[in-house]
Amino acid sequence: MVRVIFLLSLIGLVLLTTKPPNNAGVVSTMNGNPVGTGSALSATWPALSAAYTPDNAGVVPTMRERSVGTPFLVSDSINMTRRAVFIDTNAQAILRYGDTINGEITENRPLIVYTFDGVAGDVIVAEMRSVDRSLENLLDAPRLVLQNEDGETLADTLTQFPLDDATLIAQLPGTDRYQLIATRDESMIVPSIGAYTLALLRAETLSAENPISATITTDDSAHYYVIDNDESFSLEFIREGDYAPQIAIGRLKDDPDVMQDLLAVGYGRGLTRSILGEFLPDGRLLITLSQHPDEYYAASASADYTLRLLTAEMTDR
Repeated sequence: MVRVIFLLSLIGLVLLTTKPPNNAGVVSTMNGNPVGTGSALSATWPALSAAYTPDNAGVVPTMRERSVGTPFLVSDSINMTRRAVFIDTNAQAILRYGDTINGEITENRPLIVYTFDGVAGDVIVAEMRSVDRSLENLLDAPRLVLQNEDGETLADTLTQFPLDDATLIAQLPGTDRYQLIATRDESMIVPSIGAYTLALLRAETLSAENPISATITTDDSAHYYVIDNDESFSLEFIREGDYAPQIAIGRLKDDPDVMQDLLAVGYGRGLTRSILGEFLPDGRLLITLSQHPDEYYAASASADYTLRLLTAEMTDR
C-alpha cells in the first residue's frame, strides 16, 4: 500500500512539473483584468522573467510601449528591483496649462501617466503636492518624470530628494506631445503612498517693458516667471502684506537631473523692498516666489507684490 501511494505521488509530481500553470502568459492591467494570454503578447513566464532585468531599472514606458504591454521597472536602485508592471492604456489623462487635478499613489498603482501638448520654448512647472499636510503623511517621497513621445527623459525630480512635494521645471525643446509621470521614489523602505494634487503651469514672461503685479497667499504653492532679456539687469521686488516670501532666481538648464543653477535668493519678513543682482544676459532665467520654509506652519497670510526688471538704461535716468 505504501508503494502504491508513493507511485501515485510520484506521478502527480511529474504532472505538476510538466503542466504549465493556468495563468501562464497572462498579462494583467493595473486593476487586475487580463488583457492578453500566451503568445498574443509573447508573455510566457521565461520571456517575462527575462524582460525585467536590472538593465531597464528606472525606465518608464513610452506611450508606444504601453500600447503593446511592454514590462518595465520604476526603481533606480540596483539592489531593489521590482516585478514588471503593465500599464492600463486607458489610465491616461490629458492635461492643459492651468489644470490642477487629483490623484493617488497606491501599492497597486505606483504611477499615473498624463499627457499634454506643449510648444517649443515653453517653460513648464509641474507641482505634485501631498494632500496630507501633517507629519504623518505617507506620500513623503513623490516623484515627477517628464518625457517626450519617444520615451526620452527630459526632467526627473528624483535627484532633488523631494519631501512631501515634488516640483518639476523644464523648458520644452519642441512643439510636441509630452507625458508627465506622477510616481514615487521606489528606494524608500516604507512605500510612499497617498493622495496628491497635480498642477501643470506655464511660467509667465517678465520683461523690462512689462512689470508684473500680483497677490500671493499661503494657500498658493509658488509663482513662477521667466526672464528673457538681451542686456544686463537687476530685479526689483516690492511687497505689501504679512506673507513672508522667498524669492529665488535661477538659470534654466537642459539637464534631466539639474533643472536650474541657483543664482540668487532673498527671503524673510523684512523683505519688503529690495533689488537683487546684476544679472548677465546668459540664458533664460526663472524667478520662483514662494513661502519661506520657516513659515510653513504659520497662520494664513497674503501679500501684494510687484516684480520689475531694471536695466542699465533705466537706472541711468
